[in-house]
Amino acid sequence: MAEPRTPMKILCASDIHLGRQPSMKAFPGRALTARSAWDFVVDSAIRERADLLVLAGDVVERDNRYFEAWAPLKAGVLRLLQHGLTIAAVAGNHDSEILPRLLDDLRRDLDPAQAARFLLLGRKDGVMGVWTEAAVTLGGESLRLVGWSFPAPLHSADPFYAFPAVPDDLPTLGILHGDLDSPRSPYAPFTSAALRSRRIDRWVLGHIHAPSARDKAPFYCGSPIPLRASETGAHGCWTLTLAGGAFSSPVLVPAPIRIEALEVALTRDDASETAVQSAILQGMRERIGRCREADPRLEGVLFRVRLTGESDAPAPRAPEEFTTTLDGVQAAIHGDVENLVRRPASLEAWLTDKGARGILARLIQDLDKGSVPPGEWGGLLDEVLQLERESRSSGAYHGLDARWMDETTAAPDWHLALLQRVCLRLFNGMIPAETPHA
Repeated sequence: MAEPRTPMKILCASDIHLGRQPSMKAFPGRALTARSAWDFVVDSAIRERADLLVLAGDVVERDNRYFEAWAPLKAGVLRLLQHGLTIAAVAGNHDSEILPRLLDDLRRDLDPAQAARFLLLGRKDGVMGVWTEAAVTLGGESLRLVGWSFPAPLHSADPFYAFPAVPDDLPTLGILHGDLDSPRSPYAPFTSAALRSRRIDRWVLGHIHAPSARDKAPFYCGSPIPLRASETGAHGCWTLTLAGGAFSSPVLVPAPIRIEALEVALTRDDASETAVQSAILQGMRERIGRCREADPRLEGVLFRVRLTGESDAPAPRAPEEFTTTLDGVQAAIHGDVENLVRRPASLEAWLTDKGARGILARLIQDLDKGSVPPGEWGGLLDEVLQLERESRSSGAYHGLDARWMDETTAAPDWHLALLQRVCLRLFNGMIPAETPHA
């Protein structure tokens, strides 16, 4: 009777951006950086007893490759190889130069058998930007890996224009970095139809920082820890299990740090600064409780707080004063507390006014509904967006990291939120205590 085969455990990660300078505050005693993200990936692969680590691109931040990124990258890879893992990587738009250099270093410094366990897919005869494959046997399972790597930081062609015929003798895992269903993207655009039409059992994707793993569909790993304040929700690595020639659905290995957007609705009873602080802390505690249900090992939550509702309470003090520990989890506020609180009954009282306060009241009402105001307001918002897009491609940015030209650095409705904040600030400062004239 044949021995049962040992399943193969695969850990998947991407978009670590090792070497990127942090843009967010850290918790006491814990850095919130790309270096800590890479350490989390390496530690998770070892702790989860993975056989194979899949890296779907942008492991490093290109501009820092010789300083902040190189030493920890190589040290982490060596540590993984010493623990017996095999690593399969493709290069993204940020690391098309450093990963080939790493492979050459490993081949020079290690014995051939150990160096052979670092697989850089998408490179053939020293040339990047081609599809390559490799078959590996780990534990009692075998699979075929197929991947494509960026040849340069920008690549506007669809990688699938030259996809090879892939044998169907083994379960196959595809690894790709690029933009899904974004035909005008300069970052290797490809389509869902292209993924479905190939003989690939499972696709692991990189480039989008928000994770999107679900069932058996192609999935983006997302960044292991959030790299921007807009990257809310759970992040981490993903495990796949190959057993009996079939892949499992991905399972999240959650990062111990996350960012949460928290809206706190004040009432007329919250009329003091102490009451506002209490409402914020209560909201933070409740959210931490829900997060810990999904991740008992949660260590810290960075909150983006928005105050809404009606209250006469003064604006809260500096957010640093809210850094605390709640139920064993470190909690802090990132940036300013967004104050969208109105004075009680003020908006409705001025909706019919024909002056400036009435215009503001009606505009705020439109923004509350999430709609772009008509007429001149809509034109103004379009102009703001156009100017912002043009500024990203201006000569002043050419010497900076390419990520500053990435439109995903801001929430898509940032212009509406900005207008709403300005209008409320003006409105609250303009309205007097008396009732408006009829």
